[in-house]
Amino acid sequence: MNETWDPRECLDRAQAPQTDAAELARLSRSTHIFVREAVAEHPNTPAAILELLAPGALAHEDDFRMAIALLKNAKLPSPLLKRIAAYAPSALPQIVPHAFYPRGYLEALVANPEASVDILGSLLSPLHSPRHIREWIARKTSRTDVLEFLSHDPSETVASRANRRLNEHH
Repeated sequence: MNETWDPRECLDRAQAPQTDAAELARLSRSTHIFVREAVAEHPNTPAAILELLAPGALAHEDDFRMAIALLKNAKLPSPLLKRIAAYAPSALPQIVPHAFYPRGYLEALVANPEASVDILGSLLSPLHSPRHIREWIARKTSRTDVLEFLSHDPSETVASRANRRLNEHH
């Protein structure tokens, strides 16, 4: 396969199911965030490359975009998932209704089936997370374990939302 840095060709290769680990490693160095996102989501991307793609914090839009892409990867190593989840407390002030990528990060984190209630603890705890975030999670998630946890929230708003959603699932 010819080496190219054309953005469209790189994106096509990063999204192709047959792309091998070596090509994904090369594509992970693209200057285009959308190519790196596709590499981060690809199931053939080696764990070492996923580590290199992971942001060190959630300070900028691109950091959130990479975190979202990584959280969508079904083969994301558990330690990396925990590291990305650990960014949640510092990201909470940025997760407001009009903030597209920070909100997307929260959605991707809660939707990740490997993100246990223990891992999501800071997002689900009234000690660390504001009521509107917990209520939003209760409204958006389809995960029974998360809804059960939130059904015991000290906030009546959060608990009732979680209980309503649980009843919808039964």
